[in-house]
Amino acid sequence: MKELNWKSMGDNLQVAVDGDDLYVKASLKNAGAVSASGKSRVIASSRGNQRVSDAGHMLGFNLYVPVK
Repeated sequence: MKELNWKSMGDNLQVAVDGDDLYVKASLKNAGAVSASGKSRVIASSRGNQRVSDAGHMLGFNLYVPVK
């Protein structure tokens, strides 16, 4: 596999495009921040929809864990 050109997007989130493939990377070790509702901890987020390709592909991404 060739070296990917990772770009930061939002919080604890990186993306790379290789041809027709999209790669998403987030660290699961991140403790995250408590959500506004207090019901979950947000580990990674794109902070809304973000363009990920010159063709106009959009990505909206949230990774979270429920608060116990």
